[in-house]
Amino acid sequence: MRDVIVEDGLSPPLMATLHMLGESAMTMRELAESIGLEPSNLTGIVDRLELRGLVERQSSPDDRRIKRVSLTRSGTAMRKRLIERLQRPTPWMLTLSRTDQRQLLTILRKALQSSNAVPATPPEPASSKSRR
Repeated sequence: MRDVIVEDGLSPPLMATLHMLGESAMTMRELAESIGLEPSNLTGIVDRLELRGLVERQSSPDDRRIKRVSLTRSGTAMRKRLIERLQRPTPWMLTLSRTDQRQLLTILRKALQSSNAVPATPPEPASSKSRR
């Protein structure tokens, strides 16, 4: 994650917001709930993303008071790069044996279990060519 922050200047809240926005626009409320923020706290985050040309806000056709947020082309490209980077194992993870990776995943799942932030099916540990 540090490389994304350094290279692209994206803070964790900006990354989370880009990550949650997908193909279709979301209302500010929907987006805030998906990230776990109050809508008022999301406003500054969306402002920063909008200034960078990564998202755009539009009034809802049904109710002009409701703002919908969507990715721009630049935002879609940035989101794709972000997801690709975050799916790659970090170098320190590759130094762990597969057994150690599994133990780490078990420990992290236990730590996160109460927040329901853990997928039901665990991913396989990253392959480590030299370790077993």
